[in-house]
Amino acid sequence: MNARSIGPGSASTQPSTSTDFGDLAGEYVRRAQSIERKAVCPAPAVDAEAAISFLKTLDPAGRHNLVAITTDCIRGRTFAPGSWEDIRAWILAEGVAANLYFSLNEPLPHDAGRDLDRKLSKADICTIRGVAGDVDPRPDEHTSFDHARTRVLDRVDGLRSGSAPPTITIDSGGGAQPIWLLSEKVPVGALAGEVEAIGRGLAKALHGDAVQNIDRIFRLPGSINYPNADKIKRGQTKRPASVRHRSERRYSLLDIARAFPPIESGTANDQSPALAAIIAEIRCADLSEVPPNLWDKFNVARLRDAKLNLLWQGDVRGLAGDDRTSSAWRFNLAVRLGLADFAAEDYAQLALAWDIPEIDRDGIDPDTPNGLRQLARDWVRGGLPNTPAVRAAHWFDDPSDALDAPTDISGPSPEGRGSASVMRPGGSAAYDALQPRCRRRRRCRMTT
Repeated sequence: MNARSIGPGSASTQPSTSTDFGDLAGEYVRRAQSIERKAVCPAPAVDAEAAISFLKTLDPAGRHNLVAITTDCIRGRTFAPGSWEDIRAWILAEGVAANLYFSLNEPLPHDAGRDLDRKLSKADICTIRGVAGDVDPRPDEHTSFDHARTRVLDRVDGLRSGSAPPTITIDSGGGAQPIWLLSEKVPVGALAGEVEAIGRGLAKALHGDAVQNIDRIFRLPGSINYPNADKIKRGQTKRPASVRHRSERRYSLLDIARAFPPIESGTANDQSPALAAIIAEIRCADLSEVPPNLWDKFNVARLRDAKLNLLWQGDVRGLAGDDRTSSAWRFNLAVRLGLADFAAEDYAQLALAWDIPEIDRDGIDPDTPNGLRQLARDWVRGGLPNTPAVRAAHWFDDPSDALDAPTDISGPSPEGRGSASVMRPGGSAAYDALQPRCRRRRRCRMTT
């Protein structure tokens, strides 16, 4: 068929060639515009200064682990504090063709006897610096990559107007990675499970990826995001990673947990060695009553810690935060007891004797597996991290807000209770006000 008409008034047997020429001309114009854009906008280059500026914000005096990933190789290196020139040289050398990442949490020192010049594992992490999310675009047949990416960036930008805005938001060149930094680094200790539970809650709230593991690496600002073949097919192009938003906000883990409620792992939480050990310790204790020597120690602790004293009396001024649930009261008690160097079984005995209406005793009945587990969880989350042995007491104020006058512990037990006399200026009224509010429990059956 050609463009000739068969006869007067007959239809054409072939589309007009003018349409073909128009399409061809349009294609030439598009190609010319593409060439012009490439000439005006050269390929992005690694910005080592931006990367170092970010790392100094993350932790100016800590160790940093950086990772370079290509299609066939993963190389990592851990840098000692202040090694900024070495970091700059590494970034410039590796960033030419590799995707660069940083470890959010701090690695162990090199003298720990481990090879740390690699991608770290959980066992290599020393302290927790923050919690982060990762939200990637999900283009489909109806949505281009660029449109999906814009929606992700807008959604994460919306967090800035929330009650707990991220400290830093990274534009990874693909999606967005918001980071909530802690006001002070926290030793990992027994907190790894708690931090990862917060990370799961964060991922759920953001509809993001599962990046809760404490050894997770994130895109290094100042580096280039080199998409792989699959991402290129989706429409992703080479882009620099950058800091999209930065603020001075810092948080405690408790602050972040309030904003993004933690989600426990799908596996049985009793598999945690710390939790299993605490369950065993509480199970072996006599939870039917509080022994006199524990009342002694507890009453002294109440005199020294005003928050603990308020808490025990059911006064909300003893709580940290606005949560008034039974679990929040128990959590706060566990924290204050941890700070005062009590043990897990001490917490369990006192929690079961705590006679305030806010406590749901059915939820902590040690005669049931769930009740025993809940008491242990309270201690692992609140008490254990705050004991002098672990001392991660960054969530709460130090108990320096205790009653002002010094105490003098001496003399016989008052009223034959076996409790040490606590004498304070003005007489024994302070001690009398602290006599235990106790609800005696029947002797429990030890579960097996």
